[in-house]
Amino acid sequence: TWGGGWVSPPLFAWFEYLLSLVAALVDPEMLVVSNLSYASEATIAFQRASVIATESVLILAAYLFCRRAKRGAFGVLAFLIALNPGLLIVDHIHFQYN
Repeated sequence: TWGGGWVSPPLFAWFEYLLSLVAALVDPEMLVVSNLSYASEATIAFQRASVIATESVLILAAYLFCRRAKRGAFGVLAFLIALNPGLLIVDHIHFQYN
């Protein structure tokens, strides 16, 4: 079990599971664990589309959150959330396709 406040790893596992269900429809070969260097055009398109889709959800959530902020803070909050370097580096470089 995950101790303390660790909610993220189980949620991330469910997120990856849901992505794998869609990935199986696109190209089942990308889910074979022994295919470490597998890269079909469908796989690359799916990876790019999944990043665009998940970032769109993040931007929508940032918009809905920042909508309640003061008028001057809206742009700053949206910028800080949507372009957070930690999210971009950790999500896109490490977790997404490592």
